[in-house]
This record gives sequence, C-alpha cells and structure tokens, in this order.
Amino acid sequence: MPVNPPTDDPRVGDTWAARAPELAAWTWVRLLNRPDVWGRYGSNGTYTAPRLNLRGQVQLTEADMVRHYRARWRSDILGLHSTSPNNLSRWLVVDIDQHGPGGNDPAVNLAAALAWYVILRALGFRPILTTSNGKGGYHLRVVFREAIPTARAYTFARWLVRDFAKYGLTAPPETFPKQAQIPPSGCGNWVRLPGKHHRRDHWSTVWDGARWLAGEAAVAWLLGVEGDNPNLLPRDAEQRIVVPRRTGFLCRTAFTGGLEGRIAAYMSKLPNLGEGQGRDDVGFHLACFLVRDLRLSDEQAATWLERWDNNNVPPKGEAAINKWIASAHAYGRNEYGCGLKHTTVGKHQHIRISLEV
Repeated sequence: MPVNPPTDDPRVGDTWAARAPELAAWTWVRLLNRPDVWGRYGSNGTYTAPRLNLRGQVQLTEADMVRHYRARWRSDILGLHSTSPNNLSRWLVVDIDQHGPGGNDPAVNLAAALAWYVILRALGFRPILTTSNGKGGYHLRVVFREAIPTARAYTFARWLVRDFAKYGLTAPPETFPKQAQIPPSGCGNWVRLPGKHHRRDHWSTVWDGARWLAGEAAVAWLLGVEGDNPNLLPRDAEQRIVVPRRTGFLCRTAFTGGLEGRIAAYMSKLPNLGEGQGRDDVGFHLACFLVRDLRLSDEQAATWLERWDNNNVPPKGEAAINKWIASAHAYGRNEYGCGLKHTTVGKHQHIRISLEV
C-alpha cells in the first residue's frame, strides 16, 4: 500500500499554471453546480462569496477559475457548492481529512480512501482520488455525466462510507452534498477544488489506480475525466432515497426552551446509523421518550421520528417508525407523562410544528 504520496516538486505549480485555462474550462463544464455563490479563503478563514449585499449581482467566471489553478495568492483559491438552486448535483465528494497531530492516522485515512476507490471502480465509476493537503488528507470525487437529483448523490455518498469503522476510522468522513436538498433561499456547502492547498505549498496529486501522479501527469489525468453514467449507482444504495416531504420542517422554530427545545436537544445527541448498527434500538428509545415520557400523540411522535430516521443510511421508513411507536406503548417502562412532571407545561399548552407541503 502506498502510504506516502510523492513530495511535490517545487516547479509543479508552474505546470498547473500553464494549463490553468484548460482546467478552468473543464471545471466549468464538469463541476460547476451554480455560479451565483462559491467558496473563498480569506485572511480570517473561509467564507461564501459574494458578500450578501452583492448576491445576484456578481457571478463566478472562468477567469476566476483560471486564477484558482494559478494560485498566486490565497484569495485566488476557490471552492464550489455541491448543490444547484433546483437541487441537482454534478458530483459528490468524500472528504477524508487529517487535522494535525491529533487527527486521524494518515495510514488509516489512506486505507479507507483506497478501499472506497476500489469499490467505486468495481461499480464502473472512474473516481478522482486526490491528496488534499499532503499530510494524510484525501478527497474522493465522483463526477457524473450530467447533473442528478441531489438526493441521489447525498444518499450514495452516505452509503459508500457506511463501513468507515472497518478501516479504523472513529467517525464517518464528511460527504458532500451534506443534505438531500436545500431550501429555495439556501446554498448548501462547498468543497475546495483540486490544485494548491490554501495554507501549505502542496499541489494535488492524483491516484491513477496504481501510483500517485503529480504535476503534468496529474493535470492530464483530471482533464481526461468526462463524467460517469448515473445509471451506475447501485440499486441497494438507492432503495431508500428519502427527500423530506416537509421541506422547511421546523426550520422556523426556536429550540431555546419548552418541549420542542427538549426534544431537539435529546435528538441532537442521537447517532445516525447504517444497516446493522442498531437503528431499531435507537428508534425504540426515542419513541419511548416521545410517546411515554412526553406523552405526545402517535402522529406527533412519528413526525419527530421521521426527522431523525431521514438521516440514517438508509432510513428505516414508515413501517419501522410505526413499529417503534407500537413497541414503546407495549414495552416501554416509564409512566406516561413522567417527563412533564417537573416542567411548567400546562394542560392548555401544546407543541407547535410548522409544516410546508
């Protein structure tokens, strides 16, 4: 296993700069989901450009992308958003990061990155595996031939990394898109483009399946990526693609107190799981808390359970939610309303749930 990618030659940046117009044109066609917002690196960290007062007036251009690949200044470096305004995505990314001495073991990161690369190749994809910082971080990209519903990209990425513990990772890596859909006024999240690192003198190297490519070879490999057929997405990864039916569900509710705040705080501590990781156990205990401790109606409890379950990979679905609620009534041990005894909730108060269909 190639644990250490090659050290970049100091002249490698000249290669990227020389081919910056080609890389910019390729990026515009293959990776751009929206030109109205993009990621930037400023002196005080990262931010989404343009500033709010300029949104809709200033657009990203190919010239900006040329500057990214030349990377003369930190402010030249760009990130692109994973989701278009109409919830379509041209790509997905698995960000297997390494944050300093206290971060993941670089060898563990590489083992996971190569394993998922092999899985993607076996499915017929031509993934792009690049070093992100030269110190043990990796970006694994899948580029699609055409934009697909973001829900498909989101679910597939979560499905791909479901076995993260098998490779020694203590938590699943970040995946982009980070959500199945964004609201009309949202812009989602962005990922840095290949090229120069924003803090270190490191230029991306590319794995070709046998060795790490740097400089001209890395650039040529990227330019040869034309995007994969979305039909390669495996059926078992898409069996339970769930786009929340209630877009904006509880988005306007303040979770600062009352029952809603208690439920939100409780749910924030729950894990989201994959197959064989105990989704039914967590769902049952959450159902007990809702229908017994807080004495919610089954309908109210189902709404909260669905919210938690939608983030599982894959979600268990309506039948499982109904089963959790029935089991909570049948086997839960706490008395109904025991969680309300020490609150100020009166008999005329109720939970307010904002729904948009």
